[in-house]
Amino acid sequence: MKLRKVIALSICSLMTLSVMTGCEKKAETTAIPNETTDDLVIEDATFTDITESRIGGGEEVPVAGGWSISDSYTQLVTDDEKALFEKALSGLDGASYVPVAVISTQLVSGTNYAFLAYGTLTDANATKQWDIVVIYKNLSDDVSLTSINPINVSDVAIIEEDKGHMMGAWECAELPTPATFDENIQKAFDAATADSDKKLSPIALLGSQVVAGANYRFLCKGTDDGKDKLYVATIWVNPQGEAKLTDCDAFDITAYLN
Repeated sequence: MKLRKVIALSICSLMTLSVMTGCEKKAETTAIPNETTDDLVIEDATFTDITESRIGGGEEVPVAGGWSISDSYTQLVTDDEKALFEKALSGLDGASYVPVAVISTQLVSGTNYAFLAYGTLTDANATKQWDIVVIYKNLSDDVSLTSINPINVSDVAIIEEDKGHMMGAWECAELPTPATFDENIQKAFDAATADSDKKLSPIALLGSQVVAGANYRFLCKGTDDGKDKLYVATIWVNPQGEAKLTDCDAFDITAYLN
C-alpha cells in the first residue's frame, strides 16, 4: 500500500514539472522582442541611429531616439540681409555661421534682426547647430552683434499657452518664399499640413529623429487670425510612408534673444 502511494506521488510530481516546463517554453516563444537596426532607410533618407519598433494595441508606436541636426535648408535671406549679417559677424572666432532667414524684427532706435543661422563650431568635432543670431542696426546703419543662442532641436522653446501675440514688440519677418527640401520630405510636409488651419510654410528643417519611421521637426511660418506667426511643427512619417502632423506649437523666440 505504501509503495503504491510513493509511485502515485512520483507520477504527480513528474506531471507538475512537465506542465511548468511547458509554460516556460510557451512564454519564451510568445514574447515580442524590440527590434533594432543600424541602418533604417525611409525612401531616399538614410539614418544611422538605432531605431526600435514596439507593438501596442495593434498600432505602431514611435519610440524616441536622438535628434540629428539637419543641414537641409534653402537660404531665404536677401543680399542686403546677408551683407548685414556678414558685417556684424566679421572677425568672430570659434565658429562660422550661414544666415538662413530673418525670422523676426524689432523696431527700436534702429532695428533688431533675429536671424536663423546654421553654425559650425571650430572644435575637434566641427559641431553643427542651429542658432538665433541677433544683430542691431542703428539709425546710422552701423551694425553690431547682440547675441548668439543655440537651438536645442530636442527641446525647442515653445509658448505653452498661445494667446495670439507671440513675441511682444518683435514681429514675424516677411520671407521671400517658403523653403524647399528633398522631394520626399517636402511631400511629407505638404501631406501632413494640408488640413492645418495655420497655413504652414517651412522655413528650415531643424532636425530628424529615427523612431518607428522618422520624425521631422520644422521651423515654420503660419497664420493665426490673420497674423503671421512662427511655429515649431513635428511630422511623423511611418514606415509605410504616411505622414502625420503630431505637434504644432508657437515658437518662443524670446527665449533666444538674450
